[in-house]
Amino acid sequence: MTKTEKAIRWMEDTARNNSHGYDQIYRWGEKGDYDCSSAVYMAWVNAGIPVKDYSFQKYGCAYTGIMKTVFIHFGFHDVTSKVNLATGAGLQRGDILLNEKHHVAMYCGNGLEVEASINERGTATGGKPGDQTGREFLIRAYRNYPWNVVLRYTEAADGTAPVVTKNYLAMGDKGDAVKTMQIMLIKLGYSCGSAGADSEYGNSTRQAVVKFQSDNNLTADGLYGEKTKTKLTALYNAKIKAESAAKPSNSNTTSTSKVAAAQSFNKSIAGTYKVKASDGLNMRYKPGDTSNSNLILTIPNGKSVMNYGYYTAINGVKWYLVTYKDTPGFVSSQYLIK
Repeated sequence: MTKTEKAIRWMEDTARNNSHGYDQIYRWGEKGDYDCSSAVYMAWVNAGIPVKDYSFQKYGCAYTGIMKTVFIHFGFHDVTSKVNLATGAGLQRGDILLNEKHHVAMYCGNGLEVEASINERGTATGGKPGDQTGREFLIRAYRNYPWNVVLRYTEAADGTAPVVTKNYLAMGDKGDAVKTMQIMLIKLGYSCGSAGADSEYGNSTRQAVVKFQSDNNLTADGLYGEKTKTKLTALYNAKIKAESAAKPSNSNTTSTSKVAAAQSFNKSIAGTYKVKASDGLNMRYKPGDTSNSNLILTIPNGKSVMNYGYYTAINGVKWYLVTYKDTPGFVSSQYLIK
């Protein structure tokens, strides 16, 4: 029997046994009851996957908000894109149905799901042990709760666990890769806690990653994967270039091939801007100089640029020092929209 089958059978057997109900205080079966997340955790623990111990060791807790991170660590895959959540098409027996803020269940197959739901009072705590209504822990028709994540454990028919290739950083990881990530986050204004870049992926660092992901329209799951790494690295490099361009040169020579130093700084203007200029917006080495020899490139209308607070005012017009595709230079703020 596969681990998936063991897990889903545990959920189904528990739902059919009225000595098991719903409770969020005694949620690990102390009195026979579970809540939605502890039930799914225990289903897979009974199948031989130590998700509960790992969750408490790494996070100090176990609930829906961290289940995706925890279960992916053990080889589960996010198959949400392969499923029609509205109809259930594409779901397989044993899939985990997750709403990361509120609820979790498992799919039984044949249009059914199983879950710990609510106690006999319609509340999360204060009920009697066991299932008083037959619906505290139940098997029901599938419905879109709504779910926002579907997790699937893939294995051989003999229950052999998949080979897991870990290509991301997560809470509990340590080392130089974590430190490099922390340095970039801190540089971009995301605090990793009082310890700073300490090479340990703790809760403060996870919160920084989640905030960065949310700010940049990435999946805010706290996992430092390829998409997050690519975005963070690009923004970090862009800021380094902008700051380098903003520093006055020690050389007494002048050249139109070097970006001039910005004269002023205002943190409040920092951010991403879009170009609003039908013919495109010219980027210049020196602010205010519109000669052809001072042209770096022309940024197409509608494209985005990044400013880190540096600018120079020329005749009442603020020229922002921005980066566009990793290239720094000055543009007139009159043609930018934040």
